[in-house]
Amino acid sequence: MPGEGFVVWIAGTSWDAPVPGTDRRLATEVAREIPVLWVDPPRPWRPADGRRTYRLSRITEGMARLVVVAPPGLTRQGVRRVTAALLARAVRGALIDLGRTSTAVLTSFPLAIFPRGVAGTRVLYVTDDWLGGSRQLGFSFTAVRTTMTRNMQMADIVAAVSPVLAATLDAMVGGARPDAPRTRVLANGCPRQDRTGSPAHRAATAGVVGQLNERLDLDALEAVRDTGVEMTLIGPRVEATRVCRVRLDALLRSSNVTWSGRLPPSQVAWHLDRLGAGLTPYADTPFNRASFPLKTLEYLASGLGVVSTDLPSVRWLASDLVAVGRDPSTFADLVTKAVANRHDGHQEQRRRNFAARHTWEARASELMEMIEAPATNSGIIPRRLSGHPKKIGGRRDGPEA
Repeated sequence: MPGEGFVVWIAGTSWDAPVPGTDRRLATEVAREIPVLWVDPPRPWRPADGRRTYRLSRITEGMARLVVVAPPGLTRQGVRRVTAALLARAVRGALIDLGRTSTAVLTSFPLAIFPRGVAGTRVLYVTDDWLGGSRQLGFSFTAVRTTMTRNMQMADIVAAVSPVLAATLDAMVGGARPDAPRTRVLANGCPRQDRTGSPAHRAATAGVVGQLNERLDLDALEAVRDTGVEMTLIGPRVEATRVCRVRLDALLRSSNVTWSGRLPPSQVAWHLDRLGAGLTPYADTPFNRASFPLKTLEYLASGLGVVSTDLPSVRWLASDLVAVGRDPSTFADLVTKAVANRHDGHQEQRRRNFAARHTWEARASELMEMIEAPATNSGIIPRRLSGHPKKIGGRRDGPEA
């Protein structure tokens, strides 16, 4: 509807992904202010799809979900063109079904170009080092680079999850489009925490929450183990190499190391209220330098003292509340100190206060401010300026091919 805001969000992961990432957490908060059409990455056709090219459903009052059916082989050039046309057609059809006109279209999927015929401020949001991680993502480096370059040429706003990634994109877009606006940092956030555990309940245990794989600095974790400090590791093992597998096996066999595997959010929260320190032990690699680990802010939001390896994202936070270990020995010493000081109620409150300025709600406001500036200049009044989002209705299934 004219004069009402509506965001089309072409996501990098399916809404049903086992672990909600940046896309889902941020879009969920945006949908509290302005309606969102969440678009899953295109998936291959299945017999049950029949002749339908897309499926539209409602997730919440302010968010609808669009699933687009496409041919297999998304990274092949010819298939990418067909998929882009199918996705654009599906988005246009969904907007008609919903009775909406988009005021912004955001893509955070490495292989999705901005859809033709879809109105609004164009936002490219790069949530990881897509080029450096293209192999792990299962995508062609050339396909990702081609898509990113084209999107940067078309985007009104380019945002990245970390300062290193922003600098990389600025270098790329400078060659593709000299007049392009500078990339803005839209970092990861953390959930708002209403619970306030007591520091007195914290155990002399350091914890790591997240996937266990090659991204970890195992030298740092082995140094912590060797101090005798108790460690709890929470998260699935998803290592890909034999070297990492052997080292993780040895670490998890240690008498002072407990591995809990993947836990539901309620149990993770229980542990965060009782751990003595939270660790962000990422190795010094290009992919990690371009990332913004979710766990750091989540630890702080739970009141935990944090020890991290030296990452640009930590320096960007510019806070003395995160201790930085620049080598394994220093990292282990800092963990020992953090655990020893786990009952400091004043510091715990400082951490919670700091994290409250970096919630997903705060990040959503930053994103909406980016979108609203060009939208207001063009004469469109964003929906969030005039109250709460309306309910989303519309047909559940898209047209047949």
